Amino acid sequence: MLKKDSIKSLEQFYQWQNNSDIFRSPVYIRGLLFAVCASPDIPMPEQWFPWVVQTGGEIQSQQVDKVSNILMQLLKEQLQAMRDNQVNLPADCHYPAHEDNLQQWMTGLITGHGLLEEIWQQAWQAMLQAQPETSEQFSTRLTRCLRMFTTFADINLAVQQAKERDAEDFQAKLPLLAKSLSSSLQEYVKLSGELVSYLPHQFDTFQKNMPGRH
Repeated sequence: MLKKDSIKSLEQFYQWQNNSDIFRSPVYIRGLLFAVCASPDIPMPEQWFPWVVQTGGEIQSQQVDKVSNILMQLLKEQLQAMRDNQVNLPADCHYPAHEDNLQQWMTGLITGHGLLEEIWQQAWQAMLQAQPETSEQFSTRLTRCLRMFTTFADINLAVQQAKERDAEDFQAKLPLLAKSLSSSLQEYVKLSGELVSYLPHQFDTFQKNMPGRH
């Protein structure tokens, strides 16, 4: 679980001067960092740091230093939460009370997963070579998680697509569906942990904090 003080520090940074014009929203960034921490092979900061920037505007060195410290603290706390099996949807992202936050957080997560897809694919290929019989079940589990995240990243779109499939009662089912989001996040992290054993451990400093990592 992320500490309230760390979340507050990110929010205060975002609100300072023109930072809101340069950086992604704090909730989006938290979702993005979740994806980074859950990657089968966690990338170094220099790879994922540019992903928190939303424009090509010039960033001052003091901004970089400040936000880097905040993000690394959040990263450490998220990794610790995953190691302790404390993976849950953030309290300020529950549906329907915090629908906007939920969509931003899930958008950050889905975007992060897409940016890290090559790592997931490498781990997937390694698993296929070692244990091809497990691939179909694994794919089904991961697809189920990603479909859930995508649904809540853009709820209006999901409802519209459901209507096109003649699933008129889909919107009424969303509150019940949302209750399983924490379980889906836990499954997502578990799937990543299962893939780790098939990859060479290049970043042990980060990986030792993840479930299933040695």
